[in-house]
Amino acid sequence: MYAPLVLFYDQSGTINVEFDVLKGLSSGKVSGLASATSFYQYNEAKIKVFRESMRLTQEKYGADAMKTGNAQFEAAKAYKEQLFVHLNDSLLNVFVKPNALVSPVFIQSQETTLPLERLEYYYNKLSDKVKKAKNRRLYMPRSRDRKMRI
Repeated sequence: MYAPLVLFYDQSGTINVEFDVLKGLSSGKVSGLASATSFYQYNEAKIKVFRESMRLTQEKYGADAMKTGNAQFEAAKAYKEQLFVHLNDSLLNVFVKPNALVSPVFIQSQETTLPLERLEYYYNKLSDKVKKAKNRRLYMPRSRDRKMRI
């Protein structure tokens, strides 16, 4: 199965990508430029968060709990979503750095997962330099139904 390896860079520098040719770029490991490495590590951690929330939900409600029609489906779904929010919030707490241009990308990636108050909290941690970056509008979490107080 083809899966791309997305790179993020905020300045010129060296990005090293090591991968197994038989497995494709998605098996790659990124090193070098700090923003590229951080972006790669964040995306790897997001995958682990999803898997961990599923594992814990199945541990509590059973392997079939997330199947539609299961008597425990609604409770399991709510539990998984609660875990997912908590784990993703913890992820941002680790990866959002005030002066890193990649930090707004992390915040924006959670705009449909985290409550608006938590998005605002992380956005307000960003330095003025990052908030005023050239493409700032791309970095502000947004939603049709929600407005951030910045």
